[in-house]
Amino acid sequence: MNPTPRSTHLAALAAALTVALARWTPLFDPDAFWHLHTGRFITERGAIPWRDSFSHTAAGRPWRFIDVVADVILYAAWKPAGALSLTLFTLALGALAAALSTHTQARRCDDAHPTAPALLAVLPWLATALAFRLTPRPQTFTFVALAALLYALDRARRDARWWWSAPVIAGVWQALHPSGPLAVAVTGAYAVGATIEHLRTQSAADWKRAWIATVLSVPALLACPHPLDRVREGLTHVADAQLAALITEWQPVWKLSTVTPPVAALIALSLLALGGALAPPAKRPPWGPVLAAVGVSVLGLRAVRFLPLAALALAPLAALGAQSLLRRAQRFGPRVPALLAALVALGGLFELHAERKPFGVGVNRTVMPVGAADFIARTNPPGRLVHDFEMGGYLMWRLGDAHPVFVDGRSWALYPTDLLLDALQLTGERLDRVVRDRDLGLAVLWTEARVGRLQAQGWQLVYLDDTASVLVREAPDAPFSARYGYRELRPSRWFEDVDRWASNETARTRALTESDRVVREAPTSAFAWVLRGAALTASHDERGADEATARALTLRPDLTAPHRLAMLRCDRRNDAACACRESLEVRARSPQNASAMAVVARYGCR
Repeated sequence: MNPTPRSTHLAALAAALTVALARWTPLFDPDAFWHLHTGRFITERGAIPWRDSFSHTAAGRPWRFIDVVADVILYAAWKPAGALSLTLFTLALGALAAALSTHTQARRCDDAHPTAPALLAVLPWLATALAFRLTPRPQTFTFVALAALLYALDRARRDARWWWSAPVIAGVWQALHPSGPLAVAVTGAYAVGATIEHLRTQSAADWKRAWIATVLSVPALLACPHPLDRVREGLTHVADAQLAALITEWQPVWKLSTVTPPVAALIALSLLALGGALAPPAKRPPWGPVLAAVGVSVLGLRAVRFLPLAALALAPLAALGAQSLLRRAQRFGPRVPALLAALVALGGLFELHAERKPFGVGVNRTVMPVGAADFIARTNPPGRLVHDFEMGGYLMWRLGDAHPVFVDGRSWALYPTDLLLDALQLTGERLDRVVRDRDLGLAVLWTEARVGRLQAQGWQLVYLDDTASVLVREAPDAPFSARYGYRELRPSRWFEDVDRWASNETARTRALTESDRVVREAPTSAFAWVLRGAALTASHDERGADEATARALTLRPDLTAPHRLAMLRCDRRNDAACACRESLEVRARSPQNASAMAVVARYGCR
């Protein structure tokens, strides 16, 4: 018998809440921000930017790959309460996809055994896969679109009127995201399945309407701005082999170095789905869902960004597989099925926990250059931008027309491949060449090594925090550098500078002044407090240095620099136990760190 409506609704509610809670987190996806910026541009100016004006490297180039409808909706979701309302809207999309999938799973589990344990066993694995890509970007709409399509196609097997919803879903899907052709493929898989069932069993499978729905879904893809460009780009928008090796979301699953939680979820759902497909003939699923699941799973294996879609297609079959597994386990005792379902669910909850992000709302300041962007917006430094690839979306959103970006997540839809390769590997000689060839003068960078490289070439450091540093290419006595430039603070050499500051009163005085300024500008930055602690150490202010060290360790115990400062402080006190503890912490994060190796050798640390 089918599960009762009440148990199905409760399972759907549990799925929705699980997915929502798993992604109640500050915004961390850089692509979300260039989509927001595009939505803002369209909303405020009443025009679609078919030529790029958001970057200085592709300005004027045709840009046809625009998610107009989705971007406007995302910006509309932002307007009421900023990050809070956008987060709630995104979570609602994920929750709706999970709830629709759960209802489809419940309809698949139609034998006499109670189905609630099977649904709950699958739920955490599905939530893990959905949470992986549940961010405010157009792709998130595809979760709901696919879940709704699978639900409608399942209903169509019992009520033929549901076939006509497939073209509607395909049109809406394509308007929101260019992966709409997948809706045609899934509907076609159900049509093939219905045909196979009709030929094999001479059943009354409604294969004619299934094919008509598939054919009608094709012109439905044209109901969007620039339809032909959008369909063409949607079918060909795959990563260049070189770029795919550098952008994780486009890599095949088998090339990942570790089994991540979403990959583990895909494996678990695939194994359960295989069990469902191999169930006794009377309990096996129809051909349509099987063919659709196989096709979408291949897509998910080809690029990890499609893992949530593969999970949604596999979930109904996985519920059948779980149901079959629990039914077989019943022979070992009446309590064994429930225990087995709990174990499967716990495995999924473990992976869901491993996929967790910081709990909260707002913008994640540890991955987005919030402080750097605020500084640039406030002070308006000179020069054209160069920055790390992942920063482009947020800098575009925050700085707008005042500082066009260097590159962003629109990637090969807009930028030449050689520029993207430079942006994705912006180190050493590539950075020097990009700056020289494009006459760039304002840098926002992550790593201390690149900041040090530019400082060595005469660039002036004007802002820093744990996430990003801002530098300008101008002389120290130029107006902007004279006002905001740091003369003594060198993020890549602060450890070595302590002795120089200690022996040079002028340098020490400047270091104290500048370190006081940096902690005032970025009071929640652990690295700012590291620099303050280093300057106080050079000044023999032991109490102040210890307080700065403790503050840095409290703010970001996961960073290397606070532990290097703590190691330095312990070494200065000849505290062997403390020095060994901190040096080993440093080596755990940076095995080749010379100062840590020296301390280990000095004290014979083990």
